[in-house]
Formats: sequence, structure tokens, C-alpha cells
Amino acid sequence: LFVNTSAAMLRQFAICVRPRTYNIQQIRWKFYINKISPRLYPTLQERLDEKDESKLDPELHDPVNIGLPGSRPSRKKQLGQRLEHIRNLRVNPEIEIKAKSRE
Repeated sequence: LFVNTSAAMLRQFAICVRPRTYNIQQIRWKFYINKISPRLYPTLQERLDEKDESKLDPELHDPVNIGLPGSRPSRKKQLGQRLEHIRNLRVNPEIEIKAKSRE
């Protein structure tokens, strides 16, 4: 990890290290020249994991069924079924005879 580093530099790095693991690429070393300790920044994924409350208490964030009606059936399917039923009625000779005799 550290190649050709001085003891002071290692101490500065040890002071800045947090309990979390960080990417070494996130360190801004150009400010070390001005005796300002380099800052360690978490990656985007680490920050999103911290913000994600569902990982802390998954039971609290489970989806809840509040009884809303389901999705409506397709109008095209309903119309197709209705027309199919009417076609079957027209083809059936028994129903045609009953309709003509008003039974």
C-alpha cells in the first residue's frame, strides 16, 4: 500500500482513516504539500448504502397492501369477448328460432 513514504505521512494518513474502508483513489494528495491532511471520500456506492434506510430495518420498509383495486382489464379484450359471444348467439339456430317466436 505505502511505498517510499515517510513516517509523518503515515501518521497523517492514520489520523484521517475512519472505521470504514475507502478507495485510495479518492484521496486528494495535492494538498499534502500545504501541510493539510488529505481527505478520504467515500465512493458513491458507499454513500448510497449509508442513505438506504431499508437496509437498517427491512421489515419497516416492506411494501404494504392497502386494498387498492387491481389493474383494469383491457378494453380490447372485453370488446373481443363480447363480440365473440354475439357471434355465437347469431350462429346458434335454436336461439334464433326462440327469438323469432318471442320465447
